[in-house]
Amino acid sequence: MRILTLFCTCLSFSYALAQIQIQNIQKHITYLASDKLQGRGTGEKGEQLAAEYIIKHFKDLKLLPKGESNTYIQTFNFIEGVIQEPTIIRVNKNKKTIWQDKKDYYALPFSASNEYNLRTLHFEHVNEGIIASTLQRDDYLNKNVMGKVVVMYSFPEKELNPHDENNNYYSFRERAKIAQDKGAVMVLFIDRKGSYHFQELPKTNPKAQFLRIPVLWFSYEAFEQLRQLNITDFYLKINIKPNQMKGKNVIAFLDNQAPLTIVIGGHYDHLGLGHYHGSLDPNPKNKIHNGADDNASGTAGVLELARYFANNNRKESFNFLFITFSGEELGLYGSSHFTKNPTIDLNTVNYMLNMDMIGRLREQQLAINGVGTSPVWVNLIQLLDSIDTQISTKLDSSGVGPSDHTSFYLKNIPVLHFFTGGHPDYHKPTDDADKINFEGTAQVLNFMIQLIHKTEGMPKLIFTPTKEKKNETAPVFKVTMGIIPDYMYSGRGVRVEGVSAGKPAEKAGIQPNDIVLQINNDEVTDIMAYMKCLAKYKKGDIVRVKIERNKQIIEKELIF
Repeated sequence: MRILTLFCTCLSFSYALAQIQIQNIQKHITYLASDKLQGRGTGEKGEQLAAEYIIKHFKDLKLLPKGESNTYIQTFNFIEGVIQEPTIIRVNKNKKTIWQDKKDYYALPFSASNEYNLRTLHFEHVNEGIIASTLQRDDYLNKNVMGKVVVMYSFPEKELNPHDENNNYYSFRERAKIAQDKGAVMVLFIDRKGSYHFQELPKTNPKAQFLRIPVLWFSYEAFEQLRQLNITDFYLKINIKPNQMKGKNVIAFLDNQAPLTIVIGGHYDHLGLGHYHGSLDPNPKNKIHNGADDNASGTAGVLELARYFANNNRKESFNFLFITFSGEELGLYGSSHFTKNPTIDLNTVNYMLNMDMIGRLREQQLAINGVGTSPVWVNLIQLLDSIDTQISTKLDSSGVGPSDHTSFYLKNIPVLHFFTGGHPDYHKPTDDADKINFEGTAQVLNFMIQLIHKTEGMPKLIFTPTKEKKNETAPVFKVTMGIIPDYMYSGRGVRVEGVSAGKPAEKAGIQPNDIVLQINNDEVTDIMAYMKCLAKYKKGDIVRVKIERNKQIIEKELIF
């Protein structure tokens, strides 16, 4: 009987394999990851082009629109950066500005916005301005800055490292907020003589709050001119406002008149032209981040599974909601918005399957996260593992992770996240379609189809909350080796997926596929142990790194 069951299941798998079309996967990824789409930045033109492409395929499949107002689109609002008009400074009622905005001075993007006449704000105190070193947190905490302009150097002395925690270096915003909270009326950051750091000023964080006082950067020369003026009137106008943008989820529904619905999703946004937070390229600006694996691959998976379930000949036991989310790279914006504003009754959702980076299947290893969110997952997946020799699964119980399934888990919905592993092209402009394993992507989709079929006839899946990662805080470290760990590796040590150019590991001769086993006298058993080791060192330290390469143990000298 067991032999017959295996035979029938294998026939079922062959039937599914015949239905998934690799050429469709290739077509979708090639288009979505093309330069034409400019990296699919949320709220940008590339996102719109991608959404139009997805909608066309949903319409061709005659799927029902499940966005807003009988469309496939669900919009959500978000803030990305600021819109900043030129800052105006006029001195002593002179109608002309004596300095040039963004050359001699610059209003920092978290500054308050308003018109100010600094005669009423005791601006004369700038002549005895409190110069607070950037290196000590409490330089002026015990000084009276009430009603005064606080002046600070933008950057420390050249020979000092502003990123050394022992220096207590604070960011521009943190230092300005301390002054604000102590009663200062304005903060000026000035360059030291002979230095010019305008290009190094911090970019705005879309989630950062504006301060209540004006905050400006001044060049050394402009500040010296300011100090020497006999100021009777100082007019300042700053106009900075949040850049309100809209993102788009694309949602379609396959109605099989079933009581329960399965959500199949993946995000289709990526990093645009590198100005988004998260690029790992050393100089990302104005470089197209195509995101073929992250996550044109998952989007192609949603489209191909939609085609499969809309066109197959067998009667399905579930309805299907197909969602491609935007705003994932900015912080799960799209999926969070959907679960807070669902377009179907979430009580009818049986479970959610999320595909994020399924395009680089190697050694047939597929990571599946969230198996602890329902009691049935582990047994079903292990059963498929025993039948399907094309896929080897690595399971993780947690329902929380840096992808869109988290938003559904937080609504007490069982979830699974499918992932084929990290790689050196992650969040870089080199994540292109020519590096995708299209056949492997098809294998992942077939595995998912079989899993869905195995849940047929079952009652609605029970949701179980998962124990998140051990309450072990990741250590803070000030140095890096410059390796990309292989997160699919489960053996002893940390396997090197890739090596960053110019970093200590490359200079030491460490190569991809090496396994880091020991740093000085500390054994590296896993990622957490590796990070704990790094936390012990500072820039300039020399260590001995023991690695395994081709089953041989060798040592390398590495300089942080």
